Amino acid sequence: MRKEKTYLQRMEIPELYWECSYDIIPKTCCHMEHVTAYRNKIEEAVEDGVGLYLWGDRSTGKTALSTLLLRDLIPLKKFGLFVMGSDIPDMIFDKKLFDLNTTYYSRLLSVDLLVIDEVIFTGKDSQREMIVETVIRKRGYDRKATILTSNISTKDMKLESPNLFELVQESILPVKCIGHNFRSDIKEANKKRFL
Repeated sequence: MRKEKTYLQRMEIPELYWECSYDIIPKTCCHMEHVTAYRNKIEEAVEDGVGLYLWGDRSTGKTALSTLLLRDLIPLKKFGLFVMGSDIPDMIFDKKLFDLNTTYYSRLLSVDLLVIDEVIFTGKDSQREMIVETVIRKRGYDRKATILTSNISTKDMKLESPNLFELVQESILPVKCIGHNFRSDIKEANKKRFL
């Protein structure tokens, strides 16, 4: 676990998701058929620069799934990174360092699989949104796999950000996550433990 913990930290997977496993996902979650198919070919998908757009209602496990897919890179000796979509502009504006020799911007573009969590499209073409779109676009050009999570449907993405929608069609496969509220499970478990 110690070596895996180092990988999880380096990928910047939030500690909340370190103990997640595919076993906790109910078989009734129909989106798992698509996620499992992608997972079974993850090495090929990452090499070809094909990612996923995990979208759906809140609390359906999109973020957890994205971190599990990042963890699938560990035995493949591939590199991944988890970031919040809202953090990307500041990382770039502030020229924030990932480590002594690498900026976050460079890392965002170079990792084998990038997870951008909670991507938001307002259709206002704000500079912040355009920066996130540019990162996704550059990764697409370089055939680097990207996983996006969002509450926004592909239909709304097409309306709000048609350029990004077209880009996503090339290299990011949409998967609608439905069926189970994981935060409700956590709430009930905490009530049993502490109340």
